[in-house]
Amino acid sequence: MEKYDLLRQRCVSYYQSKVGRTHAESDIAEFFYHLGDEFIQSIFFQDTVDDDLYLDHVGKHNFSDIEAYFTLRKKMLAADKVDFFHRETNSTYQYNVSLQHNEIESKLVDAEYIKRMGYRVARILRNKNDEMLGLSIVVPINEDTITQLAKEPVSSCYFQQLSKEMYREFSVPSETNAGWFIRMLDCLDANDTFARSFLLYNLSPLLLSGGRIITSTPLPFFQEVLKSFGFTEVPGATHYDFGTDQPSPTYILDVRGQRLSHYLDQFTNSNDASERLEVILNAYPFTVREKEVVKLILEEYSNIQIAEQLYVAEITVKKHVGRILKKVDVKNRTQLIKRLMESF
Repeated sequence: MEKYDLLRQRCVSYYQSKVGRTHAESDIAEFFYHLGDEFIQSIFFQDTVDDDLYLDHVGKHNFSDIEAYFTLRKKMLAADKVDFFHRETNSTYQYNVSLQHNEIESKLVDAEYIKRMGYRVARILRNKNDEMLGLSIVVPINEDTITQLAKEPVSSCYFQQLSKEMYREFSVPSETNAGWFIRMLDCLDANDTFARSFLLYNLSPLLLSGGRIITSTPLPFFQEVLKSFGFTEVPGATHYDFGTDQPSPTYILDVRGQRLSHYLDQFTNSNDASERLEVILNAYPFTVREKEVVKLILEEYSNIQIAEQLYVAEITVKKHVGRILKKVDVKNRTQLIKRLMESF
């Protein structure tokens, strides 16, 4: 067993080092495939990536293709039902989308949306015959887009509730990005596993972009996908743009600075360590929120960083920390970390 654990750790170190060096799409995808859970493997890796597919940048020269895509999309509107299979375990995950949802989505995002946000937010998925198979809309967040993001359905709920400080953080010069808003990943044929895998495969570098990645969906299936990748729900940023019976939470993944290494650690740490930590935390009368704070303390987050991560005031974090120290019977963070680590 010790030899197995050593071998696993060496493999983990190899993938983490490789991803850190290259940031290549293929290396990142391989990292998530081998270190992600079964759900991630099933969703993202239905097929090998088709080298005959490519993403075509949008501009004035081919904007008529965007208009044609949305026209075709409306003609093909239907309910979607897709099965995802894990290639090794044969586990099945089912993705269902109602016709009503697809009809509403077709009204919320169209060719005019791309005009308002700027051509560079969209890329057309094509095959070797230049036929259109899908569309990716990922909005870079900067001074050119943030005002419009605060106006558009689906994204406005999050961007309108930003503090002045966070709004300024997102309003970086247009030649740079403070993050990304994933608005749409669409395939004309929902059952085209090659097209879907290609779109998702090319999205993976965003996860290591060093910014904030934000998205929103009312679909439980995709909510689970986001959670599997470490996205967290933003409190107070749920909207009903897809209907009064379709609550759509907003999710965020923050991989700025040191958070990126912490994020990678979520995948490289063994499940045994994670389970062991839960056992240790359950030995104390912590609330759910206090457990979240303890985990961030163990990752060496400051009170300000914890407040930002959990979307609460710094004074609230200080109160949580005070109660945590009292429950563990220690005087400071250093003693807290030492006490908990001794239990491993």
